[in-house]
Amino acid sequence: MAPPGLLGRDALLSGPAIAAAVRPEVTGIALSQVQPDGMPGLLALAGAPRVHPGDLRREAAAVLPTAIVGVQLSTAIVGSGFSVALALSLPDGDWKPVILTATCMVVIFAIGVQGLTVTRVAARVTA
Repeated sequence: MAPPGLLGRDALLSGPAIAAAVRPEVTGIALSQVQPDGMPGLLALAGAPRVHPGDLRREAAAVLPTAIVGVQLSTAIVGSGFSVALALSLPDGDWKPVILTATCMVVIFAIGVQGLTVTRVAARVTA
């Protein structure tokens, strides 16, 4: 069940119609189904503040490659992918090839700069 304060705030700020529409959705959440699906990620985040920098330095050989690959992939997929997708979705016109070319150049530059600075970051972390 949703906290009464949340429903009350919603009723005051959003109006009764929105509160009435949201209440069945919020109160109908079965926590027994949410736990197996959503809790592993939440538990992983809950344990993150307990990691000490000294532990990371000792385990740098195992942690650093994973972190580097994760940052590179997230930048390439999320940042670059969305940028190129938005440039491709522009309506056809004289300026579309220019914007697409500029977007691709920025994407290549951003990923290249990350790749060139990885060794400096790795040296600092393992030092």
